[in-house]
Amino acid sequence: MKCRRVLGVAVAAALSAALAACGADSHSSGETILTGIVVVPATGCPGCSSDGSLVRVQALQRNGEPATIKCVQTSLRGVYDSADVNVCPQESTTTFQAAQDGQQTVIVVADVGGEIPEVGVPQIGGVLAAPIGATKSKDFTGTTQIACVASVYLTMGNTDASQGCVVLPSCSGPTVGGVPCFETVDPNAIRNDQIENLESASELVSSQITYPAGVGPAACAVIDCTGSGAQPTTADCVQGRLRG
Repeated sequence: MKCRRVLGVAVAAALSAALAACGADSHSSGETILTGIVVVPATGCPGCSSDGSLVRVQALQRNGEPATIKCVQTSLRGVYDSADVNVCPQESTTTFQAAQDGQQTVIVVADVGGEIPEVGVPQIGGVLAAPIGATKSKDFTGTTQIACVASVYLTMGNTDASQGCVVLPSCSGPTVGGVPCFETVDPNAIRNDQIENLESASELVSSQITYPAGVGPAACAVIDCTGSGAQPTTADCVQGRLRG
């Protein structure tokens, strides 16, 4: 089993290098293409697999649920490619749409396990500022999944105080329901700098949680410590906030 896992990691690394060689933001024929590898955490996600997973590409919306652009399936090595055939046309309600800077903040999320009662489906994905009309490569891990959920909370909102924070269209004070309150933001306000701050903070706790149960609390800790993605933070802040 160890040999097979090492081989799988080596193959994934080779694939990632090949994708990177094509250019993180390379030009295409006018089609927006997102591609990369979905990497399941080594710990904290028992039974999870990214082989042949359903992957949703979704547009973030302020004060609304993410809207599905299309769905694809990963290869048996966990590689996703948004140029593949749309396997959920009935769910697709929007398309790629560029903002004034030519980008659109989207999330790409893979189902990597079966439904867990009262918890949900384990997912691994990420958030990215996609250059519309070009190709962007990005791999997804437990770290990027936390940042992904943080970006969904910041745009859609979160009313579940048990996660450690609430995100609302407006806050009546610094706390609501006994937890920190943050206001929703326009998806176009989440670009590469903000994503970098969210992901760097997420990396500080991604190996310490379980998936998916621990992702929401970790996302709230990341939002709090980075000021909704506006600034870098420290391990002391994120880990201390997560411990409560």
